[in-house]
Amino acid sequence: MKDILHKEQLMSYAEQLLAPAQVEEIELSEVISDAHGDTHIWGITCDTMEEYWLIEQDSPCALFRKSGIYALARHAYEAYLEQLEHKDVRSELNDRQQYMTS
Repeated sequence: MKDILHKEQLMSYAEQLLAPAQVEEIELSEVISDAHGDTHIWGITCDTMEEYWLIEQDSPCALFRKSGIYALARHAYEAYLEQLEHKDVRSELNDRQQYMTS
């Protein structure tokens, strides 16, 4: 029951991001455990027949269209890690800039 509710929550989240498309199916594709903890990668199929990867750690984090370089779940996960890395660098630069201007 808990798993069904969780999938429905993820579907709702994905539909908000992908509107007006409707999510027809969501399935757990892969679980990756590393220094960042457990990451669940969900495969999503929409009524438009487009497919996406939903990356979830503690909460839904990122959505990648399943095509080209993101055809594999692992590649989408690696892109997600790069986004985190760039976000951390930008945050650090902003912190330094605020310190220098105060």
